[in-house]
Amino acid sequence: MSPPGQRDPGDLVQCYFALLSGDPAVEPDEILSAGFVFHHPPLTPPAGWVGRDTFLARALTVTRAAFPDMRFEIADLIVDGDRAAARWMMHATHHGAYLGVPPTGRSVAVTGMNIFHVEAGRIVATWVARDTYGLLTQLGHLPAPPSQPSP
Repeated sequence: MSPPGQRDPGDLVQCYFALLSGDPAVEPDEILSAGFVFHHPPLTPPAGWVGRDTFLARALTVTRAAFPDMRFEIADLIVDGDRAAARWMMHATHHGAYLGVPPTGRSVAVTGMNIFHVEAGRIVATWVARDTYGLLTQLGHLPAPPSQPSP
């Protein structure tokens, strides 16, 4: 349970994905700490990108330019004290360059998971594990894996 006057970590996680989905009602400074750290290997260095403004400029703005209609669905959300974990799916259309892939106009559905750390009613860090291989395959940049024989 969160201390009085502080938001529940699960609520913050839902707001985080609403922000990524383009919800104009979500104010980044109300859910992310100023020193927010975004860990998303191999896109970020090992220490992550530090700072809410850095995350907004380097991750969110670039991703939104490539996938302007991206929408996130939370499939599972688990909260334990100051930590939360979310399994999600992103649906989007590829309209801008991303990871070196020029726009394809293709629709994608990508899965991933985040672990969140919350302090003082703000998300202070997240660690992302996304199916980048699946994304690049759907964009036609990598070959599809070979099909497995039926048992």
